[in-house]
Amino acid sequence: MNIYELAAHDDHTALPEDENVVNEIGERRETVPLPEGPLVVQFEAADGPWRARLKGI
Repeated sequence: MNIYELAAHDDHTALPEDENVVNEIGERRETVPLPEGPLVVQFEAADGPWRARLKGI
C-alpha cells in the first residue's frame, strides 16, 4: 500500500513521492495510521487473496 500526500504538492501532472507503508509477504494484519489529507491511497495486486479497510476516526 502506498500513500501520496497531496497537501502543498503543486505539480498537477504527477503524483508526489510515495510512502510505502505495507509491503509484506504472507498472512498479515496491519493497522496503519494515515496522515491528514488530502491523500491518494494506492492498493496494488497481490499473489493471493487480500483485503483492506479504511476506517474513519
